[in-house]
Amino acid sequence: MGNKRKQEWIIVGYNLIAKQGFEKVGVELISRAMEKSKSSFYNYFGDFENYTEELLSFHLSRNKIFIKKVSMIENLRPDYIKLVLEFKYDILFYKQSYKHRDKNNFIEVLNFSFSNYAKTIEEKWVEYFGILNNRAFIQKFHLIIAEHFLMQVNDENYTFEFVDNYLLELTSMLSLLSDTAKE
Repeated sequence: MGNKRKQEWIIVGYNLIAKQGFEKVGVELISRAMEKSKSSFYNYFGDFENYTEELLSFHLSRNKIFIKKVSMIENLRPDYIKLVLEFKYDILFYKQSYKHRDKNNFIEVLNFSFSNYAKTIEEKWVEYFGILNNRAFIQKFHLIIAEHFLMQVNDENYTFEFVDNYLLELTSMLSLLSDTAKE
């Protein structure tokens, strides 16, 4: 029973932080969302720092599931789009964590998450975008696109249409780059 309740605290806080950020979410807000007292929070986690570590650990476990599912998709459109919608709050949590990449515990989780995801998705990008299997280019392109995507996306605009249009824009951009290289 205790572990189930503790997991609920983690999921509620994870989703709140994904939507609003670490700066706006604290023990008070999480406790209200759980309809429990702050002392219940402290009973499970001791302090917000321990809670943050639990959130980062939870994020890593979610990331492993996401990567496994990414490896099984056949098409970026629509399979990948549906998948990133399914993992919306995980990606938004990643975005919020990215803002704190100056802290060791955050950067370790971010690096682990991104590097494992990148290995999986970049192979699919070669095929979908029709780009040469130039590892250095793909890695740099992916890093820039991932950062840009995170800057653009938020809880309100994170829709199938947004992600689909984003992929179409990337395709158009790469096509222009390819046409320029041929000239």
